[in-house]
Amino acid sequence: MGGIGKTALAKLVFHIADDDNSLEDPFVIKKWVSMYGKSSNKEIFCDILESNADRQSSLNVIQEHLKERLKVGKCLIVLDDVWKNQGIDVEELLKDLLSLSCPGSKILMTMRSAEDIPPMTYCRYKIYQLQVLPEDDCWSMIKKIAFGHGGATETTNLINIGKQIASRCGGLPLAAKVLGGLLYSRKSEKEWLDIKIWNLPQNENKIIPILKLSYDHLSPEVKRCFSYCSLFPKGHRFVKKELIRMWMAESFLNSRPEPNASQETIGNEYFKILLLNSFIQDEYAQYKKHWDWKDSKTFIMHDLVHDLVMSVAGSESRMVEVNTDADPEVIEQYDKSRRLGLHYVGEKVSAIPSEIYKASKLRTFVVSHHQKDDDFNYYNLKLNQQIFSFNLLRVLSLNHTDIKKLPESIGELRHLRYLDLSYTFIESLPSSFIQLYNLQTLRLLGCDLTELPDDMTKLIGLEYFSYNSISLEDPAFTRMPKEMSRFSKLKKLSIFVVGIGDGYGIEELKDLNLLGGKLTISSLERITDATQANLKGKKNISFLRLRWDPISCEDSGRITKDTEVINGLQPHPNLIELEIYDFGGSEFPTWMNTSIHLPNLVAISLFSCVKCEHLPALGRLQSLRYLYMYQMAAIKQIGPEFHQSNEEASRSEEGSFPSLLI
Repeated sequence: MGGIGKTALAKLVFHIADDDNSLEDPFVIKKWVSMYGKSSNKEIFCDILESNADRQSSLNVIQEHLKERLKVGKCLIVLDDVWKNQGIDVEELLKDLLSLSCPGSKILMTMRSAEDIPPMTYCRYKIYQLQVLPEDDCWSMIKKIAFGHGGATETTNLINIGKQIASRCGGLPLAAKVLGGLLYSRKSEKEWLDIKIWNLPQNENKIIPILKLSYDHLSPEVKRCFSYCSLFPKGHRFVKKELIRMWMAESFLNSRPEPNASQETIGNEYFKILLLNSFIQDEYAQYKKHWDWKDSKTFIMHDLVHDLVMSVAGSESRMVEVNTDADPEVIEQYDKSRRLGLHYVGEKVSAIPSEIYKASKLRTFVVSHHQKDDDFNYYNLKLNQQIFSFNLLRVLSLNHTDIKKLPESIGELRHLRYLDLSYTFIESLPSSFIQLYNLQTLRLLGCDLTELPDDMTKLIGLEYFSYNSISLEDPAFTRMPKEMSRFSKLKKLSIFVVGIGDGYGIEELKDLNLLGGKLTISSLERITDATQANLKGKKNISFLRLRWDPISCEDSGRITKDTEVINGLQPHPNLIELEIYDFGGSEFPTWMNTSIHLPNLVAISLFSCVKCEHLPALGRLQSLRYLYMYQMAAIKQIGPEFHQSNEEASRSEEGSFPSLLI
């Protein structure tokens, strides 16, 4: 039965096994595998190996690699949502996994029906048949959400109505969560009575009508954003910020309920509504523990909600699954679609079917797969250059494809606002690239770019620029585009490499005060006046990484210079995380010594600061929870100055490191 909580319970077990230090014989390896879209044991083995898997290798080679990986100790493997008819011999899969694993390893499977469980005589196993929740528990879930902060006011009449509504949940946790979200924004008794749940059919499959009921109560604007999610397959991890930027590119966020509300604010509000109604779920919400200060990045959609979004999206937004058995006649029906998501399954897919290119009216084209975003394994999916002739495109995402070169014709995509070329083989950008004047988001993560063109600053509308080119670690990559300060609208810049010469120095960051989120600044050994970066003026930066050249770190000439530089890199007090790499000075800056300058700092990491002889007084940082230090060779002892003197500690009610956990 869907919506009863199988995956949620499996995740709870998985994370308890991950975090419980009291286990006498803990699991050394823990792997979670979503079975959706899997059609062979090889795909499952590759998922377990993750980035260590060469998906082009033979099954025998992959099995040997997996055996080598799993032999280090006991492992826990979760196979989520196993279906009897998905083309995988479950019994054979379990035999293979157990034979490759160390004694004491466990496999946990979730299945919708006990009838799908194969006969297993070669191992011990238990079946846990989940039961529906009692009505009181359903009401407890609804009550917690509906009467939450900002929701309805708890009254006797609303409680009585709510208990009647809980009786219509069928004992399904998902139904209770959805109804709780639906009631949250309704404040009066009349609104609670008018949600029409009383008219729903009283049959076994109650969750689908409840999901549809909740969808019907969404505003047209939020419905449109929800329908956009139909472009992605079951099991897809939605990155909140990227999804909102896609909505922006499609002009879904132009309707402003408040005159001064930004598109990001509107997008976050729409996303919050979907989250509240359980149409999307925070992937790790219940497992964060001490990481509650971190913003959630990835979200998932329940399989039944995905069924709903596919049914309500209509013909304009469609997702096509392509495998070796793709039927061209089926694909042709999408030629009039405005938005198309291409999901390729199976390692044998090598090219996009030519019929896809008939969809010339596309505004969004995205390629997706069950691959982690930071995985450097490339899929050998070949693209026809014709994709760049869709001149109505607003969103184009081609990450993890085999594209090696962009054609000059890309400059004709004048409406393009979102472009993702991450984890492709692109080494350079064509001269026509600067004609994409409406481009707002550019993602070039994991590309082998040797340089970025100087005239890129003509992309005056660029607001989000994310990249971490492989070449950034190569001395050949020495500069950013000239005069980065021209990107006056820039709100996201993943890394700034300090260059040499006019237009390439740290001063280019001075007026980019809209920058937010994570920022890495590297090649800091090239700086003379660090105050030109004006980091104190960038209140939206939450994560700051400072990097010097590791090769010249031993150079004694850097001791004084690096110390002066880091003193000039004082961040805004809103900073939450700080990382420092290969700093060559002898002492850390004074701004690291007090909560006055860093009142919100939660985590700090110091790596390979080999000349530092003294640690800063980090014990004074009232919010600091996580402290990590590595290769601090010059530190001979840690004295009272590190945590604060005994006299200071006695005067402070909090004492040293009042919030430290690790």
